[in-house]
Amino acid sequence: MDPIISIIVPIYNVGKYLPKCIESILNQTFKDFELILVNDGSTDNCKEICEKYKRMDSRIIVANKKNGGLSSARNLGIDISKGDYIGFVDSDDFIDVHMYEILLNTINAYDSDIVICDYYKVNEYDIKKYEKMKSNNKDIKVENINNIDAIERIITRDIKIVVAWNKIYKRSLFDNLRYKEGVICEDEFLAHRIFYKCNKVSIINQKLYYYIQRKGSIINSPFSSKDFDKIYAIKDRVDFLNEKKITNLIDKAEKSFMDYFVWNYFTECQRLENIEYELKRLKKEFNSVFYRILDNKFISLNEKITLFILYLSPYLYNKLVINREL
Repeated sequence: MDPIISIIVPIYNVGKYLPKCIESILNQTFKDFELILVNDGSTDNCKEICEKYKRMDSRIIVANKKNGGLSSARNLGIDISKGDYIGFVDSDDFIDVHMYEILLNTINAYDSDIVICDYYKVNEYDIKKYEKMKSNNKDIKVENINNIDAIERIITRDIKIVVAWNKIYKRSLFDNLRYKEGVICEDEFLAHRIFYKCNKVSIINQKLYYYIQRKGSIINSPFSSKDFDKIYAIKDRVDFLNEKKITNLIDKAEKSFMDYFVWNYFTECQRLENIEYELKRLKKEFNSVFYRILDNKFISLNEKITLFILYLSPYLYNKLVINREL
């Protein structure tokens, strides 16, 4: 018989953290799951760790593949999963012992498509402070929202809505949807598309996920040209809303895109070299929505004037606006 939940863990060179992650999943109070460990070409001892735990627990499936990135690993996990529901745990994080019991009870009680829990942001040197913490099942509060409300929260940067790992999903949501490969900020590219397919999203107040902040992780790495992927993801969200004619959110999405584009185009990129091609590509994305922002109610007249200067000449904008602000 197929398991109720498929829990997918993408793994790359996290041997120091992986045992704790795996054990936090195996110790769940809810037991009817398969644990899919996707070893994404690790060069440390992750493969051996995975095989060790596979021998210990028949619920574990180990998939070894060439390194292809987080999206590639998640996609493989989705492809081979058999559960009615899907969850993700990042391999350097760990979870509360009741997490999947609570998420599954909620999704059943409210007939939701996705259930989202809150999370702790944990410095890697403070892990021991959180190890004995347990959720309180009696104090659960649930907020139910629809797909449009969820997308609006993505636009306004509610991170717990955007990320993949603090959730349980009906597996049907991934029909014809996968994570975009070859990019970082992969959650940003998928979030609006997967939430659009939902009828109901449930958000619970419990912090059930422990999100480890460690040196060397993508989120804590220095800014690089790959970080421009987030600009493309936010622009993709604007295009998606236009395609689906979700007119009440388009202005907010365009404002979010403009803010993030301008900050990164002129501030972060100043530290990089050999990115002329990337800057031209980004400017093309900006130009494609420029005329629509003239009617955007969330962008002030002064902002529109400065953006018009940017549209005419990035050099002039940098000289007249950015340098003056500095």
